[in-house]
Amino acid sequence: MIRGAIFDMDGTLLDSMGYWRHLAEQYLAEKGIQAEEGLNDTLLRMTVHQGAIYIKETYQIQESPEAIMEGIGKLMSENYSLRVQPKKGVVPFLKMLHHNHIQMCVATATDEYLAKEALKRTGIWKYFKGIYTCAGVGYDKSTPHIYEAALTYLDLAKEEVLVFEDAIHAARTARDAGFKVVGVYDAWEPETVKLQAMVYRYTKDFSEMEALIQ
Repeated sequence: MIRGAIFDMDGTLLDSMGYWRHLAEQYLAEKGIQAEEGLNDTLLRMTVHQGAIYIKETYQIQESPEAIMEGIGKLMSENYSLRVQPKKGVVPFLKMLHHNHIQMCVATATDEYLAKEALKRTGIWKYFKGIYTCAGVGYDKSTPHIYEAALTYLDLAKEEVLVFEDAIHAARTARDAGFKVVGVYDAWEPETVKLQAMVYRYTKDFSEMEALIQ
């Protein structure tokens, strides 16, 4: 029986990956710098701090990684505060889980202040017991630390919890750590076919998911 759920945020709960995809290019363009091809794909597998270090070293930016993070954060904060919306079916699905006393937690690579800003503005923060970030636990999603931390916080057995992820590398990490993973379709994930083949369940629309908690 499912008693808990751990949700990724960008691309899973929120339709925000398109904004993240072009964020580094936007930041560099404002400094008159042409971004390399594939830069955003590289950065999406990093925490924000790791990405800031990569940008600084690759493009010889004079600012500190912290200043780069602040600049990128301001750009994304504008998107979160004005544009980003929940994905199709997310709000009623969260309401249904909450009604059925399913404990929920967010596990995201996005910094906590940005994540909370987005979740509060879109009206879904109230459904979550807590939030864990890669920066907060000190590891990215190439290791299961963030999922294990969220599981400990929920105080449930691993078999009682579902992990929702749109990115194949994160889904693989959670699956290999013994979690039941629900793959969530996102147009910005290039390996959706492989993702669908490796997860416990797969969905393009959260309205399909009610049967999972039965």
